[in-house]
Amino acid sequence: MDQKNDSKQTPILCHDDTCTGCSACANICPVNAIELKPNDEGFYRPNIDASQCIGCLLCEKHCPICNPLLNKTAQKEPRTFAAWHKSPEVRRVSSSGGAFSALAKTILDDDGCVVGAAYDENMQVRHIMIESEHELSRLRLSKYVQSFIGDIFKTLKKQLEQGRKVLFVGTPCQAAGLKSFLNRSYDNLIVCDFICHGVPSAMVFFQWVKWLEKIYSKKIISVNFRDKRKGWYDPIRVLTFSDGHKAVANVKEDSYVVGYYGNCDLQYCCYDCQFLKFPHVSDLTLGDYWGIGKTIHFENKSEIENGISLIIANNDHGLSFVLQCHDIFLVERDVDDALIRNQAGVHSSLKNPQRDSFYQDLKAYGFEFVRQKYMQLHGIKRLISLFKRYSPRLLLIYLRNRNLK
Repeated sequence: MDQKNDSKQTPILCHDDTCTGCSACANICPVNAIELKPNDEGFYRPNIDASQCIGCLLCEKHCPICNPLLNKTAQKEPRTFAAWHKSPEVRRVSSSGGAFSALAKTILDDDGCVVGAAYDENMQVRHIMIESEHELSRLRLSKYVQSFIGDIFKTLKKQLEQGRKVLFVGTPCQAAGLKSFLNRSYDNLIVCDFICHGVPSAMVFFQWVKWLEKIYSKKIISVNFRDKRKGWYDPIRVLTFSDGHKAVANVKEDSYVVGYYGNCDLQYCCYDCQFLKFPHVSDLTLGDYWGIGKTIHFENKSEIENGISLIIANNDHGLSFVLQCHDIFLVERDVDDALIRNQAGVHSSLKNPQRDSFYQDLKAYGFEFVRQKYMQLHGIKRLISLFKRYSPRLLLIYLRNRNLK
């Protein structure tokens, strides 16, 4: 009998309710014994093949939940900027001010590569690596669903060891997963996270897409939740179909978005996020600079309607990189001002009391049932949405600007 197998230790990973699906465990496994698969709610979770596992326990040691990280290079007070891209066109096709595009181009222009979330041909959101500016559009825009990491951490590490510069962008828990996997700092790596409300299930997303495809009788190839044709504060949802046609709708009345902001479909760890405390373990934190000018005067008030990005430099490495970017306007701001309208940056989302029944009903009765029961605007929120939909755009801009004085 093989004595080695008798003494093999079985790894104990974090509980399903605390797991983020960051994939650090799967990427660090030297024998590929761990695979991320959807659980019964559609969230990616590690599955260990006991017959392949060698008991090295690297997965345990590199789990950011089992072994929390500290940002040892963090500044006591993060440096905070309002930012917007110098190109009006890039800014127009970005969710907010186009900060990500400016950061990414800086890396790509130096023969580096960028890793971020993109739709594949089946509308699955997964992290991919790009190496040219013409691919950058795939990584832009908010996806609002859990991204599949796959083995991208291993791919990224190979590029780092070859001396190439790499920019990684993901949720705070994915950024922590990458840091845990690498377990050392790299001068040629910039790790970026963003202000995160929470992570919905890919299963809910897929069922929503299929529901829309049935309505339109067309295949959807991309979703833009944040089209700014009516301004940054009034985003439009745009579906793009395989035949090139598009369909637009008020995003704030969209059933998927209502469920997302109603906290019906987030994974359990999002209700007690371990990665919100500032400074983050990432080098940079990105977001929308919501409420800019409402508490502290903002000289560039005319720029707000086109979208303003928030950049928080958590350490000197991130700060130095931001200051190197030539395609972006930067205005330094106070971190407390930046977070007052970005509570998702400091507080976990509140668990919806109907969260568990949402998934039970989804499995029992299907998407149309939960859409009508849990994913509709009611009461005052419905009235506000109708007011914004039918009020002239110039009136809404006037009211917002009047509030900034």
